[in-house]
Amino acid sequence: MLSSIAEALEVADDDTVVTIAPGTYTEPVQVHRRKVTLVARDRGTVTLEGQAGEPTVSCVGGVLELSGMTVIGCGRTSTTNGSSGPMLPCAG
Repeated sequence: MLSSIAEALEVADDDTVVTIAPGTYTEPVQVHRRKVTLVARDRGTVTLEGQAGEPTVSCVGGVLELSGMTVIGCGRTSTTNGSSGPMLPCAG
């Protein structure tokens, strides 16, 4: 079992589904040049919370799909560049 989303993303291959344990995660979520789906193990029990000055979610040249989780601070603090994918639901 890995201790962070960042660790899971480091070892995730292209077109991978990563299941996230319940909790609030304050680390940045970054995906580069891959397709990754992040799924809450139990719907509504995972929160990605941004930190001041850092993107909550960043996807460059890939596809990122988030399912069953809430992203806080995703307005100005999330970035995409040449990327696609639904990132919902998204709070404030």
